[in-house]
Amino acid sequence: MNVTFGASWLSLIDADDGGGGNFANEPSSFTAAYFLDTDDISISLNPPVQYLEFWYVASAVSLPVTVTAYDANGVAVDSAVGNTVGTSSDGADCVGDPNGTFCLWDIVTLNAAVDNIASIEILGSTANQFGFDNMFFCTETQDLVGCCLPDFSCVELTAEGCLAAGGVVIDIDCSNADCETVSNEETYWDSLKSNYR
Repeated sequence: MNVTFGASWLSLIDADDGGGGNFANEPSSFTAAYFLDTDDISISLNPPVQYLEFWYVASAVSLPVTVTAYDANGVAVDSAVGNTVGTSSDGADCVGDPNGTFCLWDIVTLNAAVDNIASIEILGSTANQFGFDNMFFCTETQDLVGCCLPDFSCVELTAEGCLAAGGVVIDIDCSNADCETVSNEETYWDSLKSNYR
């Protein structure tokens, strides 16, 4: 698999780990990607994939952000919108990693009917106000499951993606799940909170 980032992408190491990154709670431990201009912030995948997800963090001025997946002919096959305000300067309630303004991350998911996501474009984001981390992709149909994340939100991910994000898989439809009361082990989610704080 070849993943090619456009020319505007840059990477940073978290300041807490000796770099210059003004971010915290990053999914990949201590690195993230960002851009200082929006001339080319595409991401290309060869061969194309069917399912793609990544974590993002954004200031209020960079939202909403629209992520669109395209096939090899430039035809849109899926899109998603991110609206989560992720900066402490805009009011995001961030805990954990001690330093970093960009600190509350969320997931964007794109899913096509077949393996034809050849590239993605990120529109609406503002330069130096959007961070990107931990892209996950698959080239076969994935069974999505309910996933309770450490911030007690509920999303639908693959079981592997859920565990990689530090979440707990639940065995019911996420749209009907109360992530504070149920888990797949049939124990109370409240009893697990201490493990994620």
